[in-house]
Parts: sequence; structure tokens; C-alpha cells
Amino acid sequence: MRKSICKFLILLVGLVPMSTLQSREYQKEINKEFSISSDAIIDIESRHGNINFVLGDQDKVSFDILITVDASSEKKAQAILDGITVDFDASTRRVSATTELDVDSGGSSWKGWFGGNWNNDISFDIDYTVTLPATAQIVIDHAFGDVIIPSMDSDLDIDIKHGNGRIGDITGNADIELKHGKIDMGDAADLDLEFHHSSLTVDRAQMVEVDMSHSDFELKEAVEVDIESRHSDITIGTVQRLTNDGKFDDFDIEWVSVVELDGGFSDINIDWLDKEGSFYLQHGELEIEDVAKQAASIDIDSQHTGVMLDLQHGFSFDFDGEHVKPKFRNKPDYTHVDDESHSYEYRGSYGSDPVLKLLVEMQHGSFRVGN
Repeated sequence: MRKSICKFLILLVGLVPMSTLQSREYQKEINKEFSISSDAIIDIESRHGNINFVLGDQDKVSFDILITVDASSEKKAQAILDGITVDFDASTRRVSATTELDVDSGGSSWKGWFGGNWNNDISFDIDYTVTLPATAQIVIDHAFGDVIIPSMDSDLDIDIKHGNGRIGDITGNADIELKHGKIDMGDAADLDLEFHHSSLTVDRAQMVEVDMSHSDFELKEAVEVDIESRHSDITIGTVQRLTNDGKFDDFDIEWVSVVELDGGFSDINIDWLDKEGSFYLQHGELEIEDVAKQAASIDIDSQHTGVMLDLQHGFSFDFDGEHVKPKFRNKPDYTHVDDESHSYEYRGSYGSDPVLKLLVEMQHGSFRVGN
């Protein structure tokens, strides 16, 4: 039999109007406290309210839960308050809190009042304040509310639907799922992100894996990033290695060392390419504004795509185009030219001792090199 941690306090505040009768506001509090190990898992499943995590300096976790109901009558408010409970399951290694909504409590049906949906007659909020040590691990499944998490020396696993989040620095790994919301967070070691119809901003991370659609993603700095995306706007500051499989995306990359992008109907802008770039594109645009002198290769395989490269130094090239003829701002030295029936094969180089190699295979579109 699991032993519940001994020290806890329950406080229930009765049904008391908080202001005038017109406000129709009633509240109930639930307060509990558990002793835990410093690296315990704190698992919360809730909805219809906010969750605010606060750092404490002891090996314990405390829950201060405020349930607020707005209703047109005391009877309706009481039935809702009676029907909202929080189930706790506690050990030193893990404490879980699960919000339960009993729609048939008090002999009346919430469904009858709500008509299956919210209305102006009844509303409620379930707000959590959770105090815990910085080394505790947080697991959250939350909907219809916001989450605030301070900087933690642990791992993080959260799932938010129809809500927003503010997250500090996470020294461990962060696993985040988000739908119809927005999250701003600081640093993390490794990130596993899945978000849809949302916005997510991250400062810095080591390894980042992303599955996203119809969303905005901004990452300031990372070592390695792998993105699977659809219909999204992606902004990256500095990244050592970037891979992407996407469609209908807009990329804005400030600095990348090695990049491999497989995109359809996407627009890609790279301010600085440091070493290597591989691009497999259909029906889009690619612009690279600056390429480092030590960069080794740019490999492009595209259809119906416009490509613009701004090169300030020497390069060699191998170009095969169907209905695409390359344009060079300054004339290179050709070693092979074959123009026949809208098919263009060009080999050659520009500048002395070129390091960079351009390997290009295109069907329809445009290709231009400025230097």
C-alpha cells in the first residue's frame, strides 16, 4: 500500500460572496503540502485556470488552489464548487494532482446550465500556485489557461492546449507540446517541441527537434536543429547544423554552418552560410546573402525555384538546367558550355584557387550569382 506523506493541511473556505451581490463571485480554497525528495516529479493535470510555479528552499511541495465561480445564483455556484475536486497521489518520489470536474454533482447537471458550452450565466477558474524546489521535475497536462515556470535545475515535460506559457532557463531537457497557444522560454539543454497553430520563442539550446504546423518559431541560438514544418514562419539566429523537411514555410536564418533543407513552396533567406548547404526545393525561393571564404559546397536540386547567391570570392560550378539558364554578374571562365533546346550545361570557375563548389541541377525557375 502506498504511504501518503504525513504532513498536509486542507483548508476549505465556505461559500462566501466576495463582493456585492451583483458580482456573483464565490470561492473555495484547497491547500496541501507534501514532503518530497529534491528531484521528485510533480505531475499536474488541470484545466480552466492558471498554474504558477514558485521556487521554495525546502524539500517539499505545496499546492494552493483557488477555485472561483461566477454564477447567477448561490445554488448554481455551490453545485459547481461541490463538483470541482483535486485528487492527490503522493510519495517522496512523485506527487500528482488531478483536477476532476463532476458535471452531475449537487443533484443538478452543469450540462443543463451550459447547454454543452460556456454562457454568460456561469463561469469558473481553477488557479494553482505550486511551491517546489528548483531541482524537482515538472510534468503538466493543462488546457484553457496559462502556465508560469521559473528557471529550474531539472527536466520539464508539458502539454498545453489553448493557453500560454512563460518558462525560465531549464538546465535539463524540455519536452513541450502546444496547441493554440504561445510560449516564451529561456535556455534549455535539449528540446523536443511539437506545436500547432501556436507561437514559440526559445533563447538557446543544444539539440532541438521540432514538429510544427501553422505556427511561428523563433530560436536565437542552437548547436543542432531538426525541423519538420508546414505553413510556418521560422526565424533562427545562430545554428551550427540545421536540417528541415517542410512545405509552405518562410525561413529567415542569420548564421548557419551546415544546412540541409528539403522544402516545397517555401521562401528561404540565409544571411550567412559558413561551410555547407544542401537544398532540395520545389516552387519557392532561396537567397543566400553572404558565403564564407572557407565554405566548401552549395548543392542545389530544385524545380520551379528562384535562386540568388551573393558570392564575394572565387568558386567553381557544375550547372545543369532545364529551361533555366544561369546568370553571373561577372563572367566566369567556362570549361564546358552546351546549350541545346532549353537545356543548359555549364562548367567552369571564377577567381583564382576557388574553394567553394557549386553543384546545381534545376528545372524551371531562375539562377543568379552576384559577386
